[in-house]
Amino acid sequence: MLENIILTEEDKKNIKQIINKKVFFLNPRNINPQDFKEVEIDGNKLQVMNHLEFKIFIGAKCNSNCPFCINKALYTHENTKDAFSKNKLSPEEFIKRFDYIYAQLTKQLDFVPFVMLTGGEPTINTLFVPFIQHLARKGIRFDMLTNGSALDSEYEGKPIIEIMAPNCGGMQISRAHYDDDINQKIMNLRTKPTNDSLLKSIKKMRELFDEPYFGMSCMLMKNGIHTVKDIKTFIETYRPFELSDIAFRQMENIFEYTSDGQNNVGGTYDEIKEELEKDPDFRLDHVENVNDYYNYNYWYKEEFRICFSIPSSMKERYSDNKICDHIDLYPDGKVYYNCFYSLPVK
Repeated sequence: MLENIILTEEDKKNIKQIINKKVFFLNPRNINPQDFKEVEIDGNKLQVMNHLEFKIFIGAKCNSNCPFCINKALYTHENTKDAFSKNKLSPEEFIKRFDYIYAQLTKQLDFVPFVMLTGGEPTINTLFVPFIQHLARKGIRFDMLTNGSALDSEYEGKPIIEIMAPNCGGMQISRAHYDDDINQKIMNLRTKPTNDSLLKSIKKMRELFDEPYFGMSCMLMKNGIHTVKDIKTFIETYRPFELSDIAFRQMENIFEYTSDGQNNVGGTYDEIKEELEKDPDFRLDHVENVNDYYNYNYWYKEEFRICFSIPSSMKERYSDNKICDHIDLYPDGKVYYNCFYSLPVK
């Protein structure tokens, strides 16, 4: 049952101290992506980033079928394919398991880990509202990855945005194209989130949320955004949204794990790099390497931040070396590192 959670001023102050995704893009605390620390989870030792992203797979249900979704690899990999279906915990067991792992992390890391909800599409999964309300009661801030399709929906008669308001730090919104129809087609969405509805939702969240972060993620696709001209149009379309940043991503090598065998749909940074360097509207600011995931950070017209995120091979990057920039809690309640490797539960 939906609770009316009202935070005290002290609660709000404490929640605001928990980092959110904005910190990682704007870097106000001078985060060192190479700052790793050894932690112990369930008696297993891992090397993790001191500013750790704790990614929570809230459920596999989704209203799209994106060709670039990393879950296509997770659903077929021998180590993870049963984590989202056969071995799922009940909602109560999952929340209890989260509390246990989160407590272990907060005791050992120098910085409180930030919680990132993902899926599937988090907002349409049945666990979403009970889980975020549980986080609010415990004073835990969360961010989420979303396609934005259900931000204008309701839960038990209350706008879902209002339910999220007490402790949502913001979100990364996935859009494959600035044109609503093309975006729906590329992402195979069963609904059509429009630019107008998305802008309306973001404006409402700015009113309700406390200093939120809103970023956008766009996959470089041959049938979508893949030229410098496309990128400029995409940026100009969403500048009125007052986003913190836009990330243009090169596809993960999910085809190393699927029957398709090769990537013939994704665009690449190398294809546009030379043109970007010559275009006066773009200035490369700095490059980050986080676990062999390279982020080329640019300024657009010296006032808007964008980045191009380029992964190395998944098989090379996601190895069983127990060194990771994030850890994941899958629906089976196990902690996974480097996407495919779980820690034994003791």
